[in-house]
Amino acid sequence: HKTWVHEGGIATPMIVHWPARIDAALEPIASPGHVVDIAPTLLEIAATNNPATEALWSGPSQPGQSLAPQWAQQSNPGESSKDRILWWQHEANRALRQGDWKIVAAGKEAPWELYNLANDRSETINLALDQPEVLERLVGIWDQWTERFRVQATAVEGPDAQ
Repeated sequence: HKTWVHEGGIATPMIVHWPARIDAALEPIASPGHVVDIAPTLLEIAATNNPATEALWSGPSQPGQSLAPQWAQQSNPGESSKDRILWWQHEANRALRQGDWKIVAAGKEAPWELYNLANDRSETINLALDQPEVLERLVGIWDQWTERFRVQATAVEGPDAQ
């Protein structure tokens, strides 16, 4: 079920039908996307310059990116898949993906696991002990992004929210 942030809990195919922009004869797109990409994608497709729509983006920077260029060109989006960071935290389960590397912890106190999704999409070979420098780098990014989102949430709630 979708509580877990391992690939078996979060990986879901997306089917998009857009005959005017997507050539159905081309290969499926394998680059990952995230639910945070839906709003930027729809806003780009709508191509509106409406001030009310622009006001939606006047707050903290959004973590998503439009998938429309990827769909239309059947290629990777502007930010390469190798560099793109995807972050999850759900019911104390944590994960971060950058390129083919992914760290996962099933629970607040659980140790981090490390996987190379290019070679192990099923996350069966934990490389945390074999690749400590990769693990440390990704945990550092996860900590930075967690603090970023905490600060944004506090700003949205206001200084009186406790």
